[in-house]
Amino acid sequence: MMNAAELLELCEAFRNHGRKTDDEVVGRIENDVEEYRSKFFSPPVPQLPPEELLELLPLMGWLLYETSWYSLRRVLAAFESMDEAARAPSEVAYHQIQRLANAARRLVCPEFAPQAHGAIRAHALAESKRDTEDGYDDAYIGRSFPDGTGCHRPTTARCSSQAQVRILGGSRCDVSGHPGRPNPCGVGSAVVGLSPVGSGSVDGLVALGRVEGELAEEFAGGGVDDADVAVLG
Repeated sequence: MMNAAELLELCEAFRNHGRKTDDEVVGRIENDVEEYRSKFFSPPVPQLPPEELLELLPLMGWLLYETSWYSLRRVLAAFESMDEAARAPSEVAYHQIQRLANAARRLVCPEFAPQAHGAIRAHALAESKRDTEDGYDDAYIGRSFPDGTGCHRPTTARCSSQAQVRILGGSRCDVSGHPGRPNPCGVGSAVVGLSPVGSGSVDGLVALGRVEGELAEEFAGGGVDDADVAVLG
């Protein structure tokens, strides 16, 4: 399990463009998340995470954000329609995002790792970048999520949460070849719900724009730093 210093070093390497998302780092993240569950997610589960986990969670959330953001920028629009050689890099990045999003859904006490929601948002955006009917459906209802419902359903515990992402209907497209379908040049809204057991719920509506152009680098962070990204409600 990576310690806080190792997580911070990785996060900074990604932020300073000195690290690329690959299967090795995705595997380390998956292994650490499962270790968090085995070590800290057994009865009796405390209301708040223990000090050791409390130090790791924000950094793991940051790492999930950075790695998924890196991969998302490498998923080309309509990649499934390309020939095998052209779509291969996008498919690699797409599957990395799926794995990172599922790791984010399995985090213990994800309310202490808010940036991890970035991986879930990246997953919805990557599905929409397939630019197919199934891709838009998967972004909307989450058929490729762990339980096929659009959200991971954790074991009942006071330190757990439920998260989901939903792409709402976007503008209609009048481009030839896309009659009556959501506009592939724009994305609807992503709804992320965080509902810690035994407490109230926190719901945010995030509208993401210009997926195929400049996407706000802070789209998945704790704040909103771009005019094309708006938090509603």
